[in-house]
Amino acid sequence: YSRYFIHEMLLVFLTLFTLAAGWRYVETRRALWAALAGLGFGLMYATKETFVLSGAAMGLAMLATVWWNAWRRRRSAVLPGETGTRQASPFTLRPFLAFWNGRHVALAALVAMGVSLVLFTSFFTNARGPLDSVLTYLPWLDRAGGQSPHIHPWTFYFERLFWFQSPKGPLWSEGLILVLALVGMAVAFCSNRTILGSATLARFLTFYTVILTAIYTVISYKTPWCLLNFQLGMILLAGIGAAALWQLCRSKLTVSIVATALLAGTGHLVWQAWRASQPYAADRRNPYVYAHTSVNLLKLVERVDAIARTSPDGYETVIKVFSPDSYLPLPWYLRRFAHVGWWDGVPTDPYAPIIIASPKLQARLDDKSDKAYLMTGLYELRPGSFLELYVEIELWKKFVANLPRETD
Repeated sequence: YSRYFIHEMLLVFLTLFTLAAGWRYVETRRALWAALAGLGFGLMYATKETFVLSGAAMGLAMLATVWWNAWRRRRSAVLPGETGTRQASPFTLRPFLAFWNGRHVALAALVAMGVSLVLFTSFFTNARGPLDSVLTYLPWLDRAGGQSPHIHPWTFYFERLFWFQSPKGPLWSEGLILVLALVGMAVAFCSNRTILGSATLARFLTFYTVILTAIYTVISYKTPWCLLNFQLGMILLAGIGAAALWQLCRSKLTVSIVATALLAGTGHLVWQAWRASQPYAADRRNPYVYAHTSVNLLKLVERVDAIARTSPDGYETVIKVFSPDSYLPLPWYLRRFAHVGWWDGVPTDPYAPIIIASPKLQARLDDKSDKAYLMTGLYELRPGSFLELYVEIELWKKFVANLPRETD
């Protein structure tokens, strides 16, 4: 996903940054950590609109954690045989409000708003940017409500994380993370401090992960990179679970069993990560590949580059691209060319030495030009999306004449 420029990579990093800074503030109550948490949250806002889901999960998890801890304190304060009058309901805002320093909260909010304002205005050059950052949710709500081709059942994320196998494809599973995360969730609510250093942090991560997972599961709009948001919480809880299992070991035998299982499971995850990002990086048998650019597109880029080298204009050669759908990432691959035009339909004057057109437009420029242009190949942009390459006939003849000859 880093190579595919998926925003979740940055969003998840900033989420982790915000969570870490927030927890350091809880431990130290220093204004610096409050400001850094505000910085992280402002950057999350500026990265992707779905930050609101993570923000909502953070807020609800904080409420749930404070209330749970207050309930535990009330429960432990009741003497045996005593009535439940002292076990008043913890579902009140009083413990939550008492938890915060108002000045530090204001500082964090000021930093978050300042950072987002600077970025959404493109460093004060686009006054409408902050308004657009709010209006973006109007079409987004249609997506979340089902007005999108990316509608999938509630099991979509779990199938990809824990048990995925396409026809003639290898088996994929990150089940170890789920198992260890469940252990982490279980120990989060035990009171044995020899097993768990900070129950409050573990409880917060449990509430946060469960809430965020539920949100993404309920929303009909699903793309596999969205799961990275709640998988972050699972991974952190898995670390807590692994540490707890290690603390519970009381003999050399149990130490050996746990160590072997953790090493083997981690080795499998490392191998699977390599397989997903190398040989299966754009393969549809990879559970995380979704609308990825086809490797076949590179052949189109290579062909265009080779044709331009035979043209007297070189990288000054004019290229016209027509596609009603997204033609990304062609602008990146054709960045060396000085004269590239982009249209979502066939323009009035479609002709240029090199033309790239979507078959959906039915351009048929070879027939319409009385064979002055030749359709030289069909290339896959992404699954179900193709591009035709037309070349001016004299330029094509020159290109073919310069191809290396096969030797006997």
